[in-house]
Amino acid sequence: MEIGIVSTGIYLPEERMTAAQIAEEANLPVFVVEEKMGITQKTIPGEDDHTVEMGIRAAKQALKKGGINPKKIDLIIWIGEEHKEYPLWTAAIKVQEEAGAHHAWGFDVALRCGTTIMALQVAKALMQTDPTINTVLLAGGYRNGDLIDFTNEKTRFMFNLGAGGGAIVLQKGYQKNILLGADMITDGSFSEDVIIPVGGTKSPLTEEHLQKGLYRFDVTDPSGMKARLEQKSMQNFLTVIRNS
Repeated sequence: MEIGIVSTGIYLPEERMTAAQIAEEANLPVFVVEEKMGITQKTIPGEDDHTVEMGIRAAKQALKKGGINPKKIDLIIWIGEEHKEYPLWTAAIKVQEEAGAHHAWGFDVALRCGTTIMALQVAKALMQTDPTINTVLLAGGYRNGDLIDFTNEKTRFMFNLGAGGGAIVLQKGYQKNILLGADMITDGSFSEDVIIPVGGTKSPLTEEHLQKGLYRFDVTDPSGMKARLEQKSMQNFLTVIRNS
């Protein structure tokens, strides 16, 4: 049974951060931000642009564009980030409530940059094996730019992190935009390279951590991470392309 993408939705905040502003925050020449990093501007969240809220706005747009009755949705998968309105929270059921998908059930998934690809695979497998799942809504929001310290040279490759929301509606038997093959690789050697070092059980958040700004992203082994990326990335890219 084929699975197709019926529609998509997107939400982008109105506010922007320019290359000049990034350069000033990071104490870098503007040409480095524009030419070396390729950033001219990026979206930043406004006062009401919370992670799940942006995902909900994108979801509503996708449903409207696809002419989908929310009550026909069977499953909702949250594909947004874990940095959201509350530290511990199931976002999918908030999307369910706000979208009016009262006959659906939902859950959250997280795999950083691979979340949406992974969720598409999970959704496809569920739709192919469960006769009760015919229409699936994937929705997510993102504002991890909140967690960037522009003075930290080790995280410069993440200066482009912005804010926004996206959504996808999948349907069983839909004959357009058909999901084809997919393949995934994860590598545990990178598991603790990019982390927020405080706030978890290893190092509970303290006032001192907040004052030092340790609640933002850090890279624990920059030279080791770079060497491993150079060694493994291209081969992994080729492997997943060939497998899929």
